[in-house]
Amino acid sequence: MSRRRGRTRGLLLTACALLAVSLPLAAAHAPLPEFEADYTLSLNGLDVAELQVRLHREGEHYMYESFTRPIGVLALFRDDRIRETSQWVYGREGQIQPLRYTYQHTGSKREREADLRFDWAAGKVLNRVENEPWTMEIPQGTQDKLGYQLALMLDLSHGRRDLSYHVADGGKLKVYQVDFQGMETLQTELGDLRTVKVQRQKDRKGRVTTIWCAEKLAYLPVKITHRDADGSFFTLRVTAVNGIPAS
Repeated sequence: MSRRRGRTRGLLLTACALLAVSLPLAAAHAPLPEFEADYTLSLNGLDVAELQVRLHREGEHYMYESFTRPIGVLALFRDDRIRETSQWVYGREGQIQPLRYTYQHTGSKREREADLRFDWAAGKVLNRVENEPWTMEIPQGTQDKLGYQLALMLDLSHGRRDLSYHVADGGKLKVYQVDFQGMETLQTELGDLRTVKVQRQKDRKGRVTTIWCAEKLAYLPVKITHRDADGSFFTLRVTAVNGIPAS
């Protein structure tokens, strides 16, 4: 049973992580539209989780939220819930500048919380994970784990294709390399969509994440696949979008 719990937790974390595989660097330009999007996560062809994301404005700040829960057969055994939030503003050059990131995992024996606060004047991020605080120096342009998707959308809208990112992830400052793979038309539940295809190879173990971002939906990711080191294959696919005018 403990192995099953660990596997389930991994599935839900994968759903969150699949949307967190991109990042910053955007020149001044029109703000992203507020939107909501629903996704379904499949493991080797079996639907196992549902993910909802929402971007909206709160005064002078923006809030990006993600909520993940198990579905199908998995929901009979688990009641895990994962909620992430990213509070941010547009920087002077139009880039996404995170202010605070929160993570909550409930419904599991291994419940977990994290709270990251960005101090750009000091060039540091204050991390509080399981009530243990510590700080880490960060360069300009660093993103939190949730805001990557939005930064990628901005980058692609500016014609940028091969991208490199600094990410405050798991208590470390990581560098993600995202490479352009070409253009592709996808059949989705929203109809046929012309997309930009990018890919990130995480390490030498063969873990690869591929992302398809739809041009007419402000480069929102509409499909993400991930091949893990053990051969497991995950697919995150969009099922509904509200708030982004097709153009």
